[in-house]
Order: sequence, then C-alpha cells, then structure tokens
Amino acid sequence: ASVDVEQGVPRQFWLTVHVPGDAASGQYTGTVTVAAGGKKASFPLDVEVYPFKLETPDVTYAHVYGAPNDAGRIAMDLRCMVEHGFNSVTPNIPEGPAERVNGKLKVSFALADLLMEKMKEAGMTGPVPLFNMSIQGSVSHNSYPHINFMRAFSYKLTDQAYLDDLTELSRLILDRAKEKNWLPVIMYPST
Repeated sequence: ASVDVEQGVPRQFWLTVHVPGDAASGQYTGTVTVAAGGKKASFPLDVEVYPFKLETPDVTYAHVYGAPNDAGRIAMDLRCMVEHGFNSVTPNIPEGPAERVNGKLKVSFALADLLMEKMKEAGMTGPVPLFNMSIQGSVSHNSYPHINFMRAFSYKLTDQAYLDDLTELSRLILDRAKEKNWLPVIMYPST
C-alpha cells in the first residue's frame, strides 16, 4: 500500500497483476494511482484474460539463489518465483566453509534443509541443480569465492585428496537428500 522512498533517490517498482484461476476470459480495465509528496498520478490498466490455461512446463525453470538465513524471506522470495513460473532454484548447497572433524569432511546443511522445506511449501517441484560442489579454478584464483568452500584445504584439482573429498561430498549430499526427503537434486562439479 505504501513505501518510504528517500528523496532524490530513484526507485523502480513492478506492478504484478494476479489473475484468479477461475477468472472469466475477456478484457478487464482499471486505474492505477500513485501518490508522492502531495501529488498524484493515475494511468489506465488494461488486462486481457485468455480463454485457456498455460500448461505446466516439463522443464526446470530456475536461477541461482543465494538464500538468506531467514525463513520468512525465503518463503516470500520463493512464492514470488513460483508466481513468475519458476519451479526450482539453483542454491549454494552446502553452505561453506568445509572442515575436517576426525579426518572426515564436514559441511553444514542447515540452510539447505530450510530452503528445501520452503521450496516444497511454495509448490516447487525441482529438480534442484547443485553447483556448489568443488573448487572453481585454481587455489590461487579468487573468482567465485562462494563456490570455493573447499579451497581452504589448498590442494590442486589433480590431487587425489581433492578427488576423494569431491566423492565424499557427493555422498554427503545424497545421504542428506534421502534423510531429509529433499526435492530431487542434480549434481555437477563446477571445476
């Protein structure tokens, strides 16, 4: 209904029109009014509802999503994405950094578990492409720091230790997906 906008700072706003699933086909008209600083402006809005429903796509529509650690924000973001045709996201899973505990690779899946739960609640079906699985580029390369959660181990991509950790990480992800009943996942190393 309203939003505070700092004076002198331009802001862009999107107007999303939600058409009920049972709306009759035809032309609908209305007026949109905006007001600021004691001034008002109105413009006409015309919406045509067609006499058919779009089919549910049999492909995955997703984009990279750096989920915030906030259940309410995640739910809001995902609802918006579903309204605009997305049926999945490509998240940063697992979130880093990785560490070793008693010689075993350990990663956190807390945010991934929350995200998967909220994706189901929003009606997303997946599959969920996972790209955050390995080192991108060389250890000395500074691109994609959010992907490089295994970088701290300072091995080369050709080292057996790297290949072993990548295999172990893949098993950890698959085990977690089964344990927590995640949406289907597609895993691919980003090296």
